Amino acid sequence: DMVLSPIAVAHLIMASRWMDVVRHTMYDVDANLREMSLLASPLHVEFLRALLVWVNASLEAPARQGGPEDEECTYLRATLYCIDAFFSFCYNPVCQFETGEAIAILGREFSDCFSRTLQTQSSSLHHGASNAKRWGVAQAEASLLNTVANRVVQAYTEDKSGIVRDKSVVQDKKTEARKYSSETEAQWTAMIQALRQNEQLAERVQSEDEAVGSTVVYISSMTDPDSHDYLRNMPMDPGDSLPDGIDFRRNLITASDVLKRIMRHQPHMYKDLATLRRVQRMILAMIKSARKVNDHVSLMKVHFAIIEAGVTHLIVQMLDDEVFVGAPEDVTETAWKLLIEVLRQEELASGAYTVNKNMQQALYAVCKTGDDAGMFRSFREILVTVASKAKASRTLKLLTNLVDEEQMQISDYKSSLFDAVRAMEAMRLMVEGHYFPMQQHLHSQSGNTQSCNVLEAATRLLSQLIKDPRGGDSLLLEEIQCISQSLTLLIELCQGPNLHNQVFVSTLGLVEIASRLLTVKFQDICSSEGDIYPPTVRRLKALLMEAILSLLEGRLDTQIHVTVPQRLDPQTLKDRMEFVYSYLVFGMVGVSTKAIESDAIAAIPLDSNLVVMLAPTADPTEVCQALLPASVLAEELLEDLSDADIANYFSEGLKMMQLIFQVSAYSPQFEEFVTPVSEENEEFVDDPSHYISDRQFTQERKKYYMRYRYRMAFDFLRRFVKTIEVILDGNLHNLHFTPPVTAMWYVYGEAKQHILDTVPFSSPDIKAKAFVQMCLQVHRESKLIKDLSRFSIVPESLLKIAQRNIPDWMHRPFQIFLCDDAKNMGRLLRGSLYIGMFLALHVSVFLVTPSDDEQDHPEQSEWSSPTAGIVADTLGLLYAMMTILWLLLTIAIKVPTAVISLESNGNARVNPLTSHGTTYAVSRAVSRMSTILKSCILVVLDGNILWRLTLLACCFCSFFFKHYSLLCFVLLDFWTQSPVLATVFRAITAPGKSLLMTFLGSIIVTFVYAAVGFKYFRQDFHDFCNASIMECTENIIYQGTRAGIVGLSLMMSKIVPESANWTQRLVYDMSYFIIFGIIILNTIVGLIVDSFGALRLEMEARERNQETQTFIACIDRRTVEAVCQSKGISEGFYYHETYKQNKWDYMAFIFHLCESTQEDLSGPETQIKQLLDKGDAKWLPIGRSKFLEGSELGTSKEDQFHRIQEQGKILASFVDGNHSNLTGITQSVGVLDAAVRERLDSMLGGIREVIMEMKQNRMMAELEKEQGIPQEAFAPLAAYTMGLGATTTVGRRGL
Repeated sequence: DMVLSPIAVAHLIMASRWMDVVRHTMYDVDANLREMSLLASPLHVEFLRALLVWVNASLEAPARQGGPEDEECTYLRATLYCIDAFFSFCYNPVCQFETGEAIAILGREFSDCFSRTLQTQSSSLHHGASNAKRWGVAQAEASLLNTVANRVVQAYTEDKSGIVRDKSVVQDKKTEARKYSSETEAQWTAMIQALRQNEQLAERVQSEDEAVGSTVVYISSMTDPDSHDYLRNMPMDPGDSLPDGIDFRRNLITASDVLKRIMRHQPHMYKDLATLRRVQRMILAMIKSARKVNDHVSLMKVHFAIIEAGVTHLIVQMLDDEVFVGAPEDVTETAWKLLIEVLRQEELASGAYTVNKNMQQALYAVCKTGDDAGMFRSFREILVTVASKAKASRTLKLLTNLVDEEQMQISDYKSSLFDAVRAMEAMRLMVEGHYFPMQQHLHSQSGNTQSCNVLEAATRLLSQLIKDPRGGDSLLLEEIQCISQSLTLLIELCQGPNLHNQVFVSTLGLVEIASRLLTVKFQDICSSEGDIYPPTVRRLKALLMEAILSLLEGRLDTQIHVTVPQRLDPQTLKDRMEFVYSYLVFGMVGVSTKAIESDAIAAIPLDSNLVVMLAPTADPTEVCQALLPASVLAEELLEDLSDADIANYFSEGLKMMQLIFQVSAYSPQFEEFVTPVSEENEEFVDDPSHYISDRQFTQERKKYYMRYRYRMAFDFLRRFVKTIEVILDGNLHNLHFTPPVTAMWYVYGEAKQHILDTVPFSSPDIKAKAFVQMCLQVHRESKLIKDLSRFSIVPESLLKIAQRNIPDWMHRPFQIFLCDDAKNMGRLLRGSLYIGMFLALHVSVFLVTPSDDEQDHPEQSEWSSPTAGIVADTLGLLYAMMTILWLLLTIAIKVPTAVISLESNGNARVNPLTSHGTTYAVSRAVSRMSTILKSCILVVLDGNILWRLTLLACCFCSFFFKHYSLLCFVLLDFWTQSPVLATVFRAITAPGKSLLMTFLGSIIVTFVYAAVGFKYFRQDFHDFCNASIMECTENIIYQGTRAGIVGLSLMMSKIVPESANWTQRLVYDMSYFIIFGIIILNTIVGLIVDSFGALRLEMEARERNQETQTFIACIDRRTVEAVCQSKGISEGFYYHETYKQNKWDYMAFIFHLCESTQEDLSGPETQIKQLLDKGDAKWLPIGRSKFLEGSELGTSKEDQFHRIQEQGKILASFVDGNHSNLTGITQSVGVLDAAVRERLDSMLGGIREVIMEMKQNRMMAELEKEQGIPQEAFAPLAAYTMGLGATTTVGRRGL
């Protein structure tokens, strides 16, 4: 009963820690790390005996009042864990050691001691509680004691009976794990499974891992010494300290630093598997902790740290059993899981993930620089294991009753299927987004010791799983998931397009596999999900069609297009399209009319009467008669569907329609078979008298309704598939896509007309770029209109019930105004205009001046009767409500659109990788608020909204301040709502700047004339110019405006020719009249007239352009008409613009690119999306059309953009060649110039010498003649002069 002393407490704590160290370093380690000599030594025997004495003494000691101390319980747990670890892992091996007899004897003593603790055990339910009460310990320690006692007794019994663990269990060929006896192994495995299935333990382990991962992720914010929060709490005085909870920070530590430090010990992990497991869990926890709180910035930092630290190299090596020798299966499984997690980026609303492109490139660099054969060998082994177990599992599934061993075999098969799904998902993420280098690497790993063809492995697994089509009805859900994952992997490997992979996969029988699977009904899956066409089956069959489409994607040859109709049964396609259509119509109508109880959009349970209607043996006449009324109701329900609903229920039929369009161009027989017979070409007559017998009539009617049913299905699904022509790499391609619901139902006709009225048409490329930008703007508005239209005041959980039982206008407030092309929005404007007109007329009639005795303020007015005031108030309230409602709806659409536009064209943003979470969040919030404020200002300053606000202000001022005459201003709304007046107003406002400057010039002229009049004609102006020049200017402007073109005549006194200032006044008055009354006023009129003319010419040119050129390709109409006439098509221009290159289909395609994720786009769509993000419109087929290129009258097969690029390249090469030629010519001319100059200098020098010699001879002759000196006397002088001249010439030449 004594309280423990502090020394005893410290002793117990240190002893507990030391026990943990012994357990982790000596007992609970791999077999190859145990020191058997130490474990069998006398010192170790003495240690174990001391433990036995202490435990025995503790059990025999009476229970103390108040129970043991916490430190004693901790020491007891540490001791029991240590004993348990020794007898679990080391007792039997040590007993077999040559000096292990002492340990065997000691084991008997332990067994006797712990056997006594088990003698009082009566039931497992009350055992822990009874022993806890008996020993005076907590129930947890008592349960642990019982577990250890069982372990000790069992280990001693097995050793005594000679069952040795190392000899009874065959060593695992992959892991070199510890060797146990079969019975102990089973118990150990059972205990581990029980621990793993313990929810509380799993949650605790997961929470601890997440805590560690979160700490590493956010360690930079915890250790940054320059953090604002840390610096704010720094003590200023020497005696102060940091607040509680804030530690001193010395250096910044980042997640990258932690991972780099771990990677330094990578060589030691090859044998230290426990450390490797901890590293795996920590990295997974880092990723999950950042993803769990939806912190994209931290997730980017984690991925960056993983790449920078080289963890990708470790992940690849984890999957190589030759590097990590003896790695157990859990390490390999965790490595595959880790590979998937590091490649995933953000989670989408659909549950899918985006891929991290930087991680893809880092993994590719690791694969190319090292030997990754181990990873692919592991992948191949996983798939081969599934294929080897598939046959046996198919046999077991045919049995009605399975024994336990067979159940375990099925469970093992499901586990292998899950492993295969995980491995294929990792491979898919490595090539996600059509990463071409990795696609090639997965096909063949050049440089590896052994290559694995991932395409072949996945296809062979697929063929093994569905080898017998009759067994498809009994496929497990896990098998279908594995098949779906195989198809998804093959799709990603073929898209891009990867032409080599497409050809290779087509030779492996993928089309035949798809054809077989399309006919399978999957009865077991349908039975388990309770529907004739469950989501799992819908997804699988849509993937089959998408896989075939991936083989045809982006190909210009016919190598695969021709073989697909030969391998795929077209009748199967027709049957499946009819089934999908009938299921949708009957299922949607049944759910909406409550005939079928389901939360889905469409459903047909297995016990429903509608199952008979979808059977192949159903009477076509009855089916069509039931389909006709149901299809009408289904058409009304389509608008409530989302893009996810269409993809969920329509995907198989829509992919089939795309496949039909894709293949029909290359196979006329296939096209003829799958194209339904038009109603005009039907030969059936619903009259028995036209047939030989009633039997023939019945047969023909049955065939007619079969054709009619297929035609209904074909026409219905065709509405959801659009086809456009695009240019990729200079080649013309057909693209088939499903437009989003935004493009189908929420694009207003006003928006389309605005594009037609404003798109520039000066050149095709400018027109194409402007059209694309306008479509993007319309998409932003249409998406907001869709969100507002579908906004409901009903909670999300009750929304489906409200859609089925309540009219839309009762729970969707915006739907009533935005539906039917926003007709009610236009009606709001027209209603406000009519009410404003009635209000203005009411004011003009019933607003009177007060009587003389009540007229305190002459400017006031009143209503003629109280009734007139009530009517005015009512009309004013209606006008204000309608205007406010229109403003709210318009602002709700335009403000988010402006926000998106500003964010896309905004300034530099905060870099999330170089900023901390709090700083980034604050900066982001401030930037967001600033953007919203700017957007609101821009929207309010919009012309239409500003005009409505002005009219609304006039209405409010008239009633609040009793200025009812302001209500007459609402009639000005006619100028904006009348198309004719709006055109006039636009013509007046178009030259607004010029008109404004003209008015300013007129004011300047008036000011100058006022200054002259004030100086010289003040008396003639009378009282108009007595005060100042400014007052004179104001009077001239006002009085001159009143006088019209008369000018100054009404302001100044009249004069006659006899007057003294007749000449001055004549010049003054006439010049003002000419400048102001003629020139300036006519200038204003001319500007307005020119504006009218320019608008009219632009409208005529626009109409002429739209009538004479195709909108997208800008091809002359005469060319289109000539080609259509040669093909027997009437109204060829309309046919081409509607069915071949419909401009609104291109708009829908832009919508499709904007609303689809990167993972859902095909290869060509991804390329166009990249061009769209850059603002490049060269993917539009300017100057080209497939319909015309097949004719001699058609256009050239060379794209205009491509031709311009080629001409630019030729011109550039020509300029480069000319530049080199010009350089050579310049050098040659320089050399020639130097030679010519030197030659000329020498010639000039010789000429000068000759001239000098002639001068000297003439001079000597003259001297001889005058003085009689002989010529020989001048010889020395002549020689000196000649030498001087030569020297001068040489010196000049050198200079």
